[in-house]
Amino acid sequence: MNKTACQRVFLSRPVFLTHGVCSAGTHYDYRPQRVVGSSFHFCFAIVPFTDYIDEAGPIALSPGSYKKSTIQPSDGRVHAVEAAHVPAARYVELVNPCLKRGDLALMHCFCWHHAMPMHPAFKGLRHGLYMKLRAADAPPAVGPLLIPTVAHEALPAAQRHAAPYHRESGSQTIEHTAVVLEDGVGRILVLTADDTLSLPNCSTGQEPHDALETWSQDWDASNVIGEATDCIESLLSIRPPWMSWIADHKTTTPDGGEAICRVYGHRLLDGEEISELPPNAMWIPPAAVEQSEREAWERGGREKDEIGMWLNEQDEAGEPVRRGYGVASGEVG
Repeated sequence: MNKTACQRVFLSRPVFLTHGVCSAGTHYDYRPQRVVGSSFHFCFAIVPFTDYIDEAGPIALSPGSYKKSTIQPSDGRVHAVEAAHVPAARYVELVNPCLKRGDLALMHCFCWHHAMPMHPAFKGLRHGLYMKLRAADAPPAVGPLLIPTVAHEALPAAQRHAAPYHRESGSQTIEHTAVVLEDGVGRILVLTADDTLSLPNCSTGQEPHDALETWSQDWDASNVIGEATDCIESLLSIRPPWMSWIADHKTTTPDGGEAICRVYGHRLLDGEEISELPPNAMWIPPAAVEQSEREAWERGGREKDEIGMWLNEQDEAGEPVRRGYGVASGEVG
């Protein structure tokens, strides 16, 4: 990728497993609604633990197909993807790389691929190491997968940047969400209550749970764009068609636990008109955000940082990023 990499998902089970004579359709792994698919610059690393012979249902790749999807220039906040339409497998050139135990295959997120049929005798016998690695400057549009803190801390200190998003329980629970909502002239929507400023925000209704053993089974639970969209609709009577992840804000609860607020950004486009604001809402220019005191904000001024990250296309370290469009779970097939 020629970029610093961040781990997105780690598996040691057969994610291309097919049963009997069935096989997965030809597809690529970029998905704007998936936690493990909404970055547009990642690769899939595959290390087989067994030989992927024909009866085992090997993966077939389409050479050069990743070039058929293109990332568009930024509009100042996000990049659109001109995603290719994948024809039926019979119309696609598919090559079996004949992976053997210990080989390494690196597959681009836009590479068309196809899981070939598996003989029933091989069910549960094909195993490998599977990892998705994204470029550090291409964050997942719906937000990152959370790994158990114990896994993060097991890494050498110099390598922990590769798996930075974690929580103690290992679950994908996101308790709160907030939105940096920008209008067409660059102003930010801010709510006021008792002289305190805040971004539009709400509880997601998700309950934390211990998921150290099942954390990989609820990946998309941390996509809370649907809840963020409901929040904006209840406030302004509009439903933004997309959002893009900015950052997670982790806090300590009164009982000593963790809570995460996942923050998204959205810029209103033509047709997303707001006729009237609620009494507790106002648009303020970036200069007013910059001049405000951190103590004036509900989350201690963290909101100022998030607004700056959105407006300047940066991450928490001030490094440039290329955000994409994210959508709620279930909105894209």
